[in-house]
Amino acid sequence: DAIGRPDLGTDPRFATNDGRVAHCDHLRAELSAVLRTKPRREWLALLEEADVPADQVNTLAEIIDHPQVAARDMVVRTRREGGTEAVLAGSPIKVSGHRQHHDPPPRLGQHTDEVLREILGLDDAARDRLRLDGVIG
Repeated sequence: DAIGRPDLGTDPRFATNDGRVAHCDHLRAELSAVLRTKPRREWLALLEEADVPADQVNTLAEIIDHPQVAARDMVVRTRREGGTEAVLAGSPIKVSGHRQHHDPPPRLGQHTDEVLREILGLDDAARDRLRLDGVIG
């Protein structure tokens, strides 16, 4: 009713959760067609007025710029080798009085030799063969 489609509420295909799941492609298409007709903020106001629990799904840019995300230090900006910025997700676990350290993400292949040597036990000759065969960069 709140979105101007009372017929969806009386359609037997959508009367139960099983029915909504079975016909979700059709229901999603119907709802999408209606919801595209107004900006998100207008729909949220209408749904709130009708006591329908709803909220927006944020874009990545909206998440990064959200005040709560900033207050929780959930976005960490650091510098990679060469000076380019890396935007990383902060840890959700916070310890009072302890500052978290965030290293920039590794370059592609940065730790290949270490992993092959320390984890897989490959010596220099074995790693050289893998490079010559094009298995690793």
